[in-house]
Amino acid sequence: MKNQDFEELKKQLEEAQKKIEELTINWKRALADYQNLEKRTVSDKQTATVYVSKLLLIKFLEVLDLLKSAQKHLNDEGLELVIKKFLDILRLEGVEKIETKNSNFDPGLMECVEVVEGESDNCVAEELSEGYVFQEYLLRPARVKVYKKAEKENNN
Repeated sequence: MKNQDFEELKKQLEEAQKKIEELTINWKRALADYQNLEKRTVSDKQTATVYVSKLLLIKFLEVLDLLKSAQKHLNDEGLELVIKKFLDILRLEGVEKIETKNSNFDPGLMECVEVVEGESDNCVAEELSEGYVFQEYLLRPARVKVYKKAEKENNN
C-alpha cells in the first residue's frame, strides 16, 4: 500500500468519524426534542382535563346550591340524603369545601362582602356562601363577613 493511499484512507476515516459524530449529535437533539414533546403533550392533556373538570364542577356547585336552598324550605329527609351523596361524590373527585369557621380571612380563598365590628381583627365573622377548591384550583371563593376591630376614641 502506497503512502498516498494510506493518507487518503486516513482522511476518509476522519471524515466518516466527523459525520458519525454530527449524526449522533443530531440524533440526540431529535430524541431530546421528542421527549420534550411527549412531556408537553401529557402536560397539555392534564391541563385541558383540569380546565374542563373545573367548568363542569362549577356547574354542579350551582345545582348543589339549589338543592341546599330547597332543603332549607322543605326540610325533607330524602333531599338531605341526596345532598349528602352529592357532597360525598364531589369529595371523592377532589372537591373540598373551604373552611371559614374560626379562621382568618384569606383573600386567596374568600371574598369579603361586608366588614363588621368585632373583638378580633381580620377574622371571619360569618359565612354567607360556601367556597370550594378542586385540587389546588379555586372553583368558587367563600363569601364572608369579616371582623374589624373598632377603633377606640380618645377623649383627651
